[in-house]
Amino acid sequence: MIHTARESSDRPDVREVCVDELGSLCDVDPGVPKFLLDTLRTDHDPKVRSAAAWAVSDMASADPARRALLRALAGDKSVSVRADCAMSLAKGAASDESLREALKQNVLDAREHSEVRSGAVYGLRRCLRSVKGIRELLFARFRDPTENEDVRVTCLRVLEPILT
Repeated sequence: MIHTARESSDRPDVREVCVDELGSLCDVDPGVPKFLLDTLRTDHDPKVRSAAAWAVSDMASADPARRALLRALAGDKSVSVRADCAMSLAKGAASDESLREALKQNVLDAREHSEVRSGAVYGLRRCLRSVKGIRELLFARFRDPTENEDVRVTCLRVLEPILT
């Protein structure tokens, strides 16, 4: 499967599916995480890079996945890849203050694309019950009438479980 995912001559959708499926093999084959992180960093197709971000999301609280996701969140050319990296950090953000801080900065950065900011909101979802400051941040973003509408809607969706 790594061979198929690596071959640029294959259709991008086939490579994307292969990369996605490889995520379930990270614990089985030690070469898979390295391949996925290399794919996130270097693949030319943003859909394949996004699939790699999701594929390593279970490893988001540990290096080198944590560093790779943060690097791509900060610098990938593709808005969708950056948004997927933000969402993929959710599992790690529950226990890692530095990941929460990175996601909070993306939520607050009005210059960042709304899709990335919404991804960062989603990335903070596992922290709602355990980290008080996250709740306040998302409530403030939701209540702010000058906030981007997509970000406000994402805040409401993420906050909904604690509102009912």
